[in-house]
Amino acid sequence: MRPTPKNCLAWITAVTVLMAGCTPSKPVYVNDTGALDYYVDQATSIEYPDVSVPSLEEVNSSRPPITVTDPDFDSFVDMTLEDCVSAALQNGKLFRGYGTPALQGTRVLPGQDTVINAPNAVGTIYNIAIRETEPGAIGTPGQLSLPGSILTNTQLDSNQGVEAALSQFDAQLTSSLNYTKSDEPRNTIPTNPNQPLVFQQDQVQWQTEIAKEAANGTQLFFRNVNVYTANSNPVDDPLTPNDVEGFQVLDSFYRASFEAEVRQPLLRGRGAFINRMPIVISRIGTDQEIANLEAQLQNFVTNVEIRYWELYSAYRSLEAAKTGRDAALQTYRIVKDQFDERSSVNRQQVAQASEQYWFFDAQVTEAFDTLLKAEGQLRFLLGWAANDGRMIRPIDEPLFAPVEFDYCTTVCEAMTYRPELRSIRWEIRKRELAVAYAKNGLLPEMNVTALYRFLGLGNKYGTSDAGTQYPDPGSGVLNELYDGNYQELQLGVDFRMPVGFRAELSNVRNSQLKLAREIAKLEDSELDVNKEIHETLQSMAASLRTATSHFNRWRSSKIEKDVFDELRNAGVETLDVALDAQRRLSQAEIAFYQSITEYNKMLALLHRRKGTTLAYCGISFEEGPWPGKAYMDASEYARRRGASREMNYGWSRPEVISRGEDFPSNSNIGRKTGETMSYSYDGNVSGGVQTVPYNQPVYGSPAMLQGDGMIPANVDSMHPVLESAPELIPMSNTTQPESDVQVVSYEEPVVKQPTTQIRNIQRRKLRARTQSTSDIRSEQTLSAVPAVHSAESTTKRIPKLKKSNSSATTNIDDDSIPVNPVRMNWAKVGANSTRTSSTSTSSTVGRIVTKDIGDN
Repeated sequence: MRPTPKNCLAWITAVTVLMAGCTPSKPVYVNDTGALDYYVDQATSIEYPDVSVPSLEEVNSSRPPITVTDPDFDSFVDMTLEDCVSAALQNGKLFRGYGTPALQGTRVLPGQDTVINAPNAVGTIYNIAIRETEPGAIGTPGQLSLPGSILTNTQLDSNQGVEAALSQFDAQLTSSLNYTKSDEPRNTIPTNPNQPLVFQQDQVQWQTEIAKEAANGTQLFFRNVNVYTANSNPVDDPLTPNDVEGFQVLDSFYRASFEAEVRQPLLRGRGAFINRMPIVISRIGTDQEIANLEAQLQNFVTNVEIRYWELYSAYRSLEAAKTGRDAALQTYRIVKDQFDERSSVNRQQVAQASEQYWFFDAQVTEAFDTLLKAEGQLRFLLGWAANDGRMIRPIDEPLFAPVEFDYCTTVCEAMTYRPELRSIRWEIRKRELAVAYAKNGLLPEMNVTALYRFLGLGNKYGTSDAGTQYPDPGSGVLNELYDGNYQELQLGVDFRMPVGFRAELSNVRNSQLKLAREIAKLEDSELDVNKEIHETLQSMAASLRTATSHFNRWRSSKIEKDVFDELRNAGVETLDVALDAQRRLSQAEIAFYQSITEYNKMLALLHRRKGTTLAYCGISFEEGPWPGKAYMDASEYARRRGASREMNYGWSRPEVISRGEDFPSNSNIGRKTGETMSYSYDGNVSGGVQTVPYNQPVYGSPAMLQGDGMIPANVDSMHPVLESAPELIPMSNTTQPESDVQVVSYEEPVVKQPTTQIRNIQRRKLRARTQSTSDIRSEQTLSAVPAVHSAESTTKRIPKLKKSNSSATTNIDDDSIPVNPVRMNWAKVGANSTRTSSTSTSSTVGRIVTKDIGDN
């Protein structure tokens, strides 16, 4: 048989296709130009996101930095500490200085204030709202959890807001519409009148259900079911007589029903205490977020104050370095003139005087660079540009009055208001609830079910105008349904129990171990806070004592320098001794201002470690507005609760988890109102701007400092008496009056039994001695002491940094620096003058003892 052309073409095509399939080839494109400039042969190259967020104006308008070689700027901006705190809180949505301040020896170091290195650790004003709106796990809509089902500890720990937890009790609406067409052959004889050989049916089912879970675990269901059916089964029509009986009355009919079902757990999952547990735990998570944010806000405010005093100290150090440099320059010129006149001065002395000048010139450069860095750090906390042509200049003076804090009250405040401890206590309360929740899982699952149904059947959907009833043709299904002629009832009990409860017991043990861990954390955290209070009080006393010593050193160095200058001019004393006196005078001045600023930083740190920084500064969290309906509902619930009658059974279930709001008292502020404070304070924390509410958890573990027995009955003075003092310290015959110090233990939440302990503390004071009038006049103004800041003090002995109206340009040239070595205002004190004595404040616990500089 010869192959036909069609067969040949088929074979050729098959062979060609097989050969092409075995030979690799590149695809050919019609518009292929060969331009592959955009081709990138790397999969992990650095790419940049397509995000366009406008930068802040402070970033775009920032000028080049001020340096020691280019120190020009436009003007000074004088700011108080209160202005700095206010600007820092207003200029930003992040807490830039969120790090915790640290204490290193007698120095207070500010906390971390960088954002770029750890942006996720920075607190923001959105944190609480984000925590409140965490969705958690979104389940299938319309489905309720099985009655008696519980969550594990891991599921309870999942981030979930209150609204997401409340969604468990939301009503669930489901509706379904299904159409089914059947065409089924049957294994039957053709002559069977009741079962046709081929069964055909059209069926439509529409079901609507609304379900809700109550707070006590009860599940409620209400559903409506409508079914339309039309099939091929024989119909027994009485109007058509035949010998075959039909299988059904109607060839098509509707079935409608209303059902109400109740499922009630009897053992596991029963009761509001268990079912509302996830909601309470979610709310505790929000309270913990508030405590964490409050801790960062307290760090932020404290760091602003620390940076403020560091900038103040930098200005003072720069002034002292300038003063020393000017004095060294003057000495150098005198020595140089004497050398040029070929007097007794040799070249070595000229070089020595020159070295002194260049030493102080380097000190000025370093001090100015330190000032620029301190000003830049404060600018960052304020949210200002790195350089906008202005220089921040502090105008508040540091406090130099001894401040006393009652130890017991201070520790009690720290244990109560420290946000870190409050967060741990909330965690303990959460773990206690988790233990109770897990123990409920040890119960078997036993549920009672009840179902009640109304139903009807008819030839058409709707009502029959003629009142035809089933089984007559033309009957309406709604007539039958509304008449209630057909009702059904179903009751049932189901019981399930795992043999051994292995998973449930593991869940309970896990929750108990987590509770024990948190209690251990709280115990050591309280110990750590107590240690911090001790360290801060010790460092405060050391800083004040050091400042007093440096002040006396400064005064002695000034006397020594003046005497050596006179002797040097008279040719009696050598040059090296005079130069050394100049250097020690400058160092003493710098050390004094550094120590006094450290003392003020200690005061701010103590308030931070007590947890009362926000209340002391009058700072509070402000909540955004709620919808108007929420205020109406809350008002209605408040009226309902106010009109109700309380039934006191001694305990409640669900039990109380919070002790409500608590505000720090102003009885242990440690400072007085007026100019003695770093910033203004009206003495009333509850007036004006409301302070932060401190919601305290109620938990079962014992609290520190509980009851009378744990509060010492006698507290020794924290200020030791000096048995001797340098002769240059002016003394007087006045003594401090005895004070009645009232120690009040906090009622809530640390001390459950409020106790008041009044004791008289005998505090020994130095007897001041006054030098004679001739001695004071011989010392001129050097024997007076700067008055401390007190309510009676009207003269500030530590002057404010003076404003310069002539030129705002910082210049480190020698001829442009005015010489004022001491930089203090002095007042003459007569032999019979009396100094300011201690004045008791309205506080009976924390008070300021105003003494002379040399008294302690």
